[in-house]
Amino acid sequence: MDEQDDGWIATTASALLAAEYERVPIDALTVRRPKLSLETAYRVQKAAVSLRIADGARVVGHKAGVTSQAMM
Repeated sequence: MDEQDDGWIATTASALLAAEYERVPIDALTVRRPKLSLETAYRVQKAAVSLRIADGARVVGHKAGVTSQAMM
């Protein structure tokens, strides 16, 4: 991780939120950065959530994926 990654993460998080607000599609993150690591993708997600919170949103729960046999 370096400053270049940090800049890309911030720019990408902002682009994701802008696309959501404007209701327009954007390229998948793996198109924008083909060798995107899982760690960096989660950092983008964290940055996007932080921006939403700074804009007045609040976290009110969690997403639970139902993909395991134990949950079905």
